[in-house]
Amino acid sequence: AEIRDRGFKIIVDYAYGNAATTLPHLLSKLNIEMVALNAYLDEAKVRRFGDDRERYLYQLSTIVPTLGADIGILVEPGAENVSIVDDRGRIAEDDLLLSVVADLVFTGMPGAVVAVPVTASSRLDAIAREHGGSIVRTKADRRSMMELCARPSAPAFAGGAREGLIFPEFSPAFDAIYASAKILELLARTRRKASDLIDAVPPLHLVRRKVNCPWERKGVIMRELISQSRDRTLDLLDGVKIVEHDKWVLVLPDPSDPLFTVVAEAGDDAEASRLADEYAGRIAELVGV
Repeated sequence: AEIRDRGFKIIVDYAYGNAATTLPHLLSKLNIEMVALNAYLDEAKVRRFGDDRERYLYQLSTIVPTLGADIGILVEPGAENVSIVDDRGRIAEDDLLLSVVADLVFTGMPGAVVAVPVTASSRLDAIAREHGGSIVRTKADRRSMMELCARPSAPAFAGGAREGLIFPEFSPAFDAIYASAKILELLARTRRKASDLIDAVPPLHLVRRKVNCPWERKGVIMRELISQSRDRTLDLLDGVKIVEHDKWVLVLPDPSDPLFTVVAEAGDDAEASRLADEYAGRIAELVGV
């Protein structure tokens, strides 16, 4: 009823994926004026999506304000991941999307518990406190998030910058179709515009680096980094997270490839980059020892 009363105008880019066969039927029942892009199946274009993703988002960011739409939604092939474009044409993906949706959940569902991976911004904790909600951290993999969402005490929402969005009330799985409908429902309930959401999120200064490392060296390097950081505040939920006042760096061994991911957050991009580069350098040095 809340969505029907709002009377949204939205642009949905289906990226030639499976959602084109189901989401239009759902939205047609909700008094939504919808413009559909790339709404037919094309396996060849689906296979190229990773290379073309930024082009899809740029196109959507141009069309949404031109047509005066409330929001643009890119549903990725496979219908597990989603990105949005606000009414002013600004793109919310990855870390920004996670913060925007968490803020929306906290506003529309007072006291909510939201689960995010250890890689997520610490700004989310501030957003939670502001709305009387709380944040739970999980390991940085999709399976851990899904297992948490399958429990009776599941959070109201779980999401990761790269992993996707889960609303356990519907399913403990990543589902871009339900997530799209839920975002619209919460926008209607809170009477906010998509641009209000992006305006409300504090600036994020997160930097990621990849560092190659042979499989057999991963354990040794993890132990050495822990030893080097014994006088710091450590979080060992997943990988090694070193916390210093208002900044942190996480060294995360990749579960499927011979490499580490280094994630750093600080008060500005320059400091976050410096911190990420410092630890990426340490790992590279230890790999060569």
